[in-house]
Amino acid sequence: MKHDRTQIDALRKDRRLLETALTDAGAKITGHTVRCPFHEDTCPSGSIFRGQSGDWLFQCHGCQWNGGKPGDVFAVVMRRDGIGFGQACEALGLGNGQTKHRARPTGSKPARLPDGASPVRCGEPGDTGGSDCPALAAECNRRLLNDSNAIELLQRTRGIDRATAERFGIGITGDGAYWTFPITDSGGVVVAVKHHRVDANGAGPKNFWIPKGTNSDRVYPVHLEPSGPLWLCPGELKAAAVAACGLPALGITCGESCNIPAEALELCRGRSVALSLDDDETGESWGLRARRQLDGAGIEYRIVRLPLNKSTGRKDIADYIVELQGDGKSPEEIAATLLHYWERVDPWFGTSLSHLFTQARIWRPVTVVPTGLQSLDSLLGGGFRTSGVHLLAGKSGQGKSQLAVSIALGAAKAGIATAYFSLELSSVEVTQLIAAQLSGIPRLKLAYSKLASQEAEALRTAIADAGSMSQSLWILDDERWQDGLTRDDLGRLIGNGVERFGWKLVVLDYLGLLVPVEGDRDNYDTELRNSTALKRLARKQDVALLVVAAVRKGTTNRSAETITLDDVLGAGRLGYDAQTVLCVSRKYGDSDTGLITVRPLKMRFAPCDEKRDGLQLRWYPRTGRITRLSGLDGAGDVD
Repeated sequence: MKHDRTQIDALRKDRRLLETALTDAGAKITGHTVRCPFHEDTCPSGSIFRGQSGDWLFQCHGCQWNGGKPGDVFAVVMRRDGIGFGQACEALGLGNGQTKHRARPTGSKPARLPDGASPVRCGEPGDTGGSDCPALAAECNRRLLNDSNAIELLQRTRGIDRATAERFGIGITGDGAYWTFPITDSGGVVVAVKHHRVDANGAGPKNFWIPKGTNSDRVYPVHLEPSGPLWLCPGELKAAAVAACGLPALGITCGESCNIPAEALELCRGRSVALSLDDDETGESWGLRARRQLDGAGIEYRIVRLPLNKSTGRKDIADYIVELQGDGKSPEEIAATLLHYWERVDPWFGTSLSHLFTQARIWRPVTVVPTGLQSLDSLLGGGFRTSGVHLLAGKSGQGKSQLAVSIALGAAKAGIATAYFSLELSSVEVTQLIAAQLSGIPRLKLAYSKLASQEAEALRTAIADAGSMSQSLWILDDERWQDGLTRDDLGRLIGNGVERFGWKLVVLDYLGLLVPVEGDRDNYDTELRNSTALKRLARKQDVALLVVAAVRKGTTNRSAETITLDDVLGAGRLGYDAQTVLCVSRKYGDSDTGLITVRPLKMRFAPCDEKRDGLQLRWYPRTGRITRLSGLDGAGDVD
């Protein structure tokens, strides 16, 4: 018999009819909460709600009565009486203008829990001390811990790993539709279980409580053990994700719909509180209320602005943690990232001596990059320190680039990953200079490819002898960037090189050819911004940044001994921010050799007993090779 679709739709939108069908099947209904008639449900695990099309639906979170999906009045009658859809239509009176109701057939038995778990009992609805809530929470937790797919889903979508789920008793319902969270009283006894929908777009209420009527203004989880700021999160999933990173966290189970519970305020006393607001109007509104409460309670706090973006799916702190996990970040790295944003809020944080004494970075051994020139390394105290900028300054044509290349080679020979950014010479010219320094063959011959057979063999031998050294040195020129290299471009390239190759020495040749960034007001503004950026870059990437710089034109007729920090061109404050500033000058000797003089203008970490009147190095103009000068340290000229 064909039934009228309009009548069918009307019955589906009749809540009273659905409630009657459930009651006839043996359900007990209180408001939206239902004791499911299809399994031994002494603790309400079902709910009635309106679907997107306006139909009234019944969903049980403790059994698979309708294949785990919500069902309308027809599905309830079919399950109740064990009949088909056509018979359900007749039972509901379609076609004769009457509605029929049938009780559950005599002798029928409710379905068991699908996973074979024993039913748990809570108190009556409204009883916040249900005696079997601990059993319900424990059963849900065991179910989650034994389900690898559910654990993977929890970490992939909410950033919570298995250890954290076990520590805080997080669980999952039998139908996999809701995460569960045990809520305890002051004595640590589980008095309620909050349910939070797994799929944000799924059917059923977003969350509900067992027992019904439980005050939702609770605190969960509570993770106070680590030192540092306490992350106060509107939502238990967000707080658990933060705790999974090893940071102290406190969750408010009512989310952003209420004020901070008094219990949470008490737990925050004596701690600095971090608030990360969701990227929406609701988050900002909650943040305003939270600030007022924290101010009133005299609790120190900061609004931590993480790089959230609701439009890209990064709405809250848990989304951000999940994204960092997807990028391969460890919990320790994620914690450091969150604390980085915390520290940026308050420039005073971490500045006290007592705090600094506890920081591992304070006691980390200094890393130095050797130059390959023993006398220069001795002057520098072992080499160029990482996390700092070092300047090679001098007049044009005084051997700065040749010395910079020699230093890069020396570091590479020592196995130090080194990058040479050449803004003036092409990579062809730099490579030929390196080949000349290694082989002793004049650069002009290499440039014109006019090599005798012996010289060609010497070149092949030098390249072969370079061996692993040649795999520790990268040369980049203007083929790697367009329209000139800016400080921002340089930062990105160095960041990539450090991550991929482990660069520790980066040579920039030279400073004056960095192009302005859009927004720089004038040349002086560019110089100041460049100097600040280079200093920050060296520290962030933990590299020794060796920068070649020119001196002002006014020094042309002055001797190199009279050049000062103020004469360095294009450096802005870099001359004062740099750890080392060396003035380079050259002097020709006979046709084969000359001298390179390196005079310190600034030596922040040089040994106190070192003379600062400079040192001399042997220079071979034709090849650009630079060695230790004969007689120093009791030895002859040494490569």
